[in-house]
Amino acid sequence: METWKRIPLYLVAVTYLLLGAAASNEQYQMFLNKHHDNPTTKIENSGYCDILMNYRKLIQSCVPMNIFIHASETQLQDVCGDGGVPYHGTGNRQSRQSYPVTICRLGVVTRTRRCIYYATYSNMRLFLSCDENNLPVLLDEVLTLGS
Repeated sequence: METWKRIPLYLVAVTYLLLGAAASNEQYQMFLNKHHDNPTTKIENSGYCDILMNYRKLIQSCVPMNIFIHASETQLQDVCGDGGVPYHGTGNRQSRQSYPVTICRLGVVTRTRRCIYYATYSNMRLFLSCDENNLPVLLDEVLTLGS
């Protein structure tokens, strides 16, 4: 008899669930790295976006824009639950309340390929995609900026 046929089915199911949870957690951690900054990182000069985008390694291709959300992880997770509502059949969740954000927009790319970003501070509702564990995994920046 082949070896895989002797493995109990429950072990296969548990392994599958653990691998799925690990992938889900990885997406959530990537979301946090890209968009979460709470408490807001204190930077003395006007280089908040330059420093944070570089520190988080978000500048490899000089992305045109990124939004940092200044809310707790609990608040972000809550948007995937009672703190958010479904948004017009898109699969996204719209937050019930506005949150403080920093919008980093690409201003200049130097001859040495250094990306220079400019910060705008605002409060806005968030539009998030959530995974099966009700964790945010994607910020829809277009809908968020339009709110």
